[in-house]
Order: sequence, then structure tokens, then C-alpha cells
Amino acid sequence: MPLLALLFTWFASAVPQVHVPAPLPAALAEPHPNVLVIVLDDVGCERLRPFQMGAPYVRTPVLQSLAARGVTFTNFYSNPLCGPTRALLQTGRYAFRTGFGPNIFPNYQFGLNHAETCIPELLRDGFGPGPSTYASGAFGKWHMAPYADFTHPNLAGFEHFAGCMANVTDQSAQFGTFYQHYHWRKVVDGQETIVGSPNGPFSERQWSGSVEARDAADWMLAETRPFFALVNFNPPHAPYQVPPFALLSPGMQTAIEDLGMAQIGQPYGAGDFAWSDDLTHPTHPITEAELARKKRVLYDAMIEATDANIGQILARIAPKLADTMVFVLGDNGPEPSVVDPTRFDPNRAKRTCYQLGVRVPLIVAGPRVGTPGRLCDHPVGAVDLWRTLRDVAGAQELPGMIPSDVIIDSRSFLPYLADPNAPRDRQYAFSEIFNPVGNPANMNIGARQRMLTDGRWKLIRTGLDEIEEFYDLQSDPLELIDLYSSNDLVIKAHRDELRLALDDLVYSDG
Repeated sequence: MPLLALLFTWFASAVPQVHVPAPLPAALAEPHPNVLVIVLDDVGCERLRPFQMGAPYVRTPVLQSLAARGVTFTNFYSNPLCGPTRALLQTGRYAFRTGFGPNIFPNYQFGLNHAETCIPELLRDGFGPGPSTYASGAFGKWHMAPYADFTHPNLAGFEHFAGCMANVTDQSAQFGTFYQHYHWRKVVDGQETIVGSPNGPFSERQWSGSVEARDAADWMLAETRPFFALVNFNPPHAPYQVPPFALLSPGMQTAIEDLGMAQIGQPYGAGDFAWSDDLTHPTHPITEAELARKKRVLYDAMIEATDANIGQILARIAPKLADTMVFVLGDNGPEPSVVDPTRFDPNRAKRTCYQLGVRVPLIVAGPRVGTPGRLCDHPVGAVDLWRTLRDVAGAQELPGMIPSDVIIDSRSFLPYLADPNAPRDRQYAFSEIFNPVGNPANMNIGARQRMLTDGRWKLIRTGLDEIEEFYDLQSDPLELIDLYSSNDLVIKAHRDELRLALDDLVYSDG
């Protein structure tokens, strides 16, 4: 059956199923399994059924199938922005140590320091002398270097890179062209090309998510060594744009067409935008409220399309999937403009340390998973991928790999995958955002927000004045009731515990 027909079969079923082979018992798994890490861009937990934050959910049969066959982490935390979370993942070190507080922008000359030991370098050097045990490839959005630094991913240890140096739109002003998901600047191992054109065609051949999925699957299938593949999808990050209909369920296709009929008197189709120009369109202007609705619908369609792209990857690498650990995670929560204000506060989404900004999806499936189909509520962070992937691969931090004065904050959560009764290791999850980017000392300059949580209690500090808030996430998951000034002795004890722990983390040498 052709791949797209297979995808439609999955989408059309009442209980979507994806051909993901059942995990092997840990003792029988390959000693060096393949590792596939998929990063979702601007996707929080609130749109995804496995995290049960309340309907409506986006249709994501592939992610739901992975959750059924793996472990879903319900207390997984990122930083509030794309680039800082990617730096967390690659280095296993908090942003105040690397200086990666905000995103990279065109006028910044800052990039992730090559002195940092990134995951592909860990997997290259962590087995001792001789040929590298693991092949490493990165695909899609990089966003950890100046846009013209085309070799940065390769110098970070990836043998092969094919993708976009940042968001697809980020170089639009520089080149006087509005780049988007069907027309974007692609870099392959230091050489840049242009994908698509401003006026189409609007097909999977140009759609950034499909190109990234295709490149990644081709590379994984061709590799003869165990591989580490990092797939950073650009969608559903803005611009909000109708994906190829071949990636969407019939219900989503109808919803998009009907929205167009209701708003402008003709169906919306592949390539259409939800953009500020819609408000002043010369023949089909829409209102602010209609634009907000259009953004949310197109954002949901892009999530659905990305789920289909993940399904394409898994179907393509089916011969290798039984020996592949699959990690799917979010880099931060949704943009405020696509948050449903009837359900959540848009001011507490991306760019903030509130739950909607930093509590993100993590689903893990594969041969190291014991007792699949379960939830894990232990606090875990994107920073923990570094040592988890080390342990999954069987690599080591050999003498001389990490300078003695470099602190690795990562902790392996592999025990949580293998044993549902594994004791909690990490006591707290930490997130932060600060400006400007650069020297780690800059954490004391400009805007700043930090948070620390043990999974139930959560402390947030904002600004140089360090204004503090305190929440009980068990009874108040939307952080509506600030308990900081409470006189309740239990609440005060937990608050003071987190305050001391945060001070110890950010103001000590350890």
C-alpha cells in the first residue's frame, strides 16, 4: 500500500494504529540501539490527547500510538524559547552556564560555543579510540548559531546536517523575500540552496516538514552503523500556513475549506497564510477575531501534518525500528496568538516560565522501554536528554572529554524507561529565560524569569527585583492562585524549600 494511503488508513480508523513494533525486552535489545530524537516546535501539552488537559485535541494518531507503546512524561520541562531549549538538549547544561538565554536573531554574533560537548560528540568519543560507534545526523531547524554560520551543526559534531539555520521566516527582511514553509533557505553540510518559490507549487516536495522527514529517513536507511538522528521540525512554528492536504485528515481538510467559505467566501487551500496582511487584504479583509480563529485552525492543521510527517519517518525506517529508541519532545509551549483564551491565559504561554510556556510533551518508545503504555510523573527536563542518550547508547564520559571545571546538569532518566517502579532521581526541574544572549554573566542583566518545581509545588522568580510567585500545581494546574503570601505552615515550608534550592542552584558554583 502506498505510504500516503497507509497514513490515511491510520487517520480514518476510530482507534488510530501505527506500525511501531512492540519493544524488545531490555536484556534482548541491541547493545547500541539507534536513537531518533524528534523536536516539536512551539507545541505544548494542551493540544495533545496523551497529556489529558481537556478536549478539544488535535488529531495525532502517530503520537498516540507511540504513547501507547512507550512512556509519556507528564512533568517534562523545557526553557521558554526554541534556541535555549535546543542548547539545553545538546549540552546537558543550564542556560546560565552557557549564556544561551534568549533566541538567536539576525544581528547577533553569538552561537553555541564549540567548546561545549554536544550529544554527537559524546556518542563519537564516548567509546574510546577507534572508529565512531555512532553515526550522527541533524535535520530541520538548528537555531543555535548566527544564520550565516552554515557549518555550525557540523562543527558541533554532526557528520551530516540538512535543514534550516533558524525559523523559515527569519531571513526574510535580510533578503527582501517573505520566506515560508513552501519557500525557504536550506543548508546541507555548509552549502545553502533555496527550496520552492513564493508562488508555489504548494506540495510535499517543498513543505519544510515533509522535506525534513524525507531527508532524515533517507539518511537513517542508508546508515550501516547505529545512528543518532535529531529531527527538528520547523512546523508548526509560525508562519501559520495551510499544509499540503495530503498530510491532513478529511475532517481537517473540510474544516479549513469551511473556514475560508465563512471568512472570505471561498475555501482556504494549501499555502494560504494566517498573517497580519489578512486584516488589510484589498479584496478579502477579515477581522481581528477572524484572524485569531484562522491562526488557531491553521496551527492545529500544522500539528496534524507534523504528526503525519513523523508517521512517514517511522514507516520508512520500519526495518530498523525494532532497534530504535524514539524520543518526541517539545521545545517550548505555544505562541500566545494560538492559545485559546477561553481555556488558557495567552500571556502565560511561550516566553514565560508558567506551565503553558515550559511544561511540554515527552514521549519515549523503543527497546529500552519496560511496561509500555504508562505515565511517568517524575520531574524531568530537556537538559536530561544528554545523559539519558549517553546511557541508552552505552557511551561514557571518558577522562579528558569534559573539562574539570565544566558542570553537567543532566541526569539520566533511563531507569524510568526500564522500570515503572524506579525511584525518583531528580528532585526538581528548572527553567529560565534571560536577556541578552552571550556571556553567562549576562544572566544578571535585563529581563529574566526562572522557575523551579518538584512536580507539585512551583516557585517562579521574575525580573532583577526577583518578584516571587508560588503555586500548588496539584490543586491549581493553571496557576491561578498565587500562594506566596500564605500563612499556612505546610505551604510556607514548601515555598522556603524551593527558594533555598533555587538559590543553591543559580548562585553557587555547583
